[in-house]
Amino acid sequence: MLSERGWLAIYDFTTPAPIKVPYAHKDGLYSHKMEFSRLFMGNPAYRMFARHYFEHQSVLTFEVSEAISVDILRKTLHEHSDNY
Repeated sequence: MLSERGWLAIYDFTTPAPIKVPYAHKDGLYSHKMEFSRLFMGNPAYRMFARHYFEHQSVLTFEVSEAISVDILRKTLHEHSDNY
């Protein structure tokens, strides 16, 4: 359980809408990609503090399925604790 005023970092693939793509390392499996921070942002206790986008591949492909983000969220249950 994340404590009051705790920080949450999410490092994963991110897409504007959920997608299913073949898993690159094993035939017959799939990778499900989405913006996982949305799972927390639906709760008013969580606020986005920072986001950084980059690509999975070292050479830019601009493929939506290769987008990765690092999202930093802050949990604040009480109005007075919004100060960072």
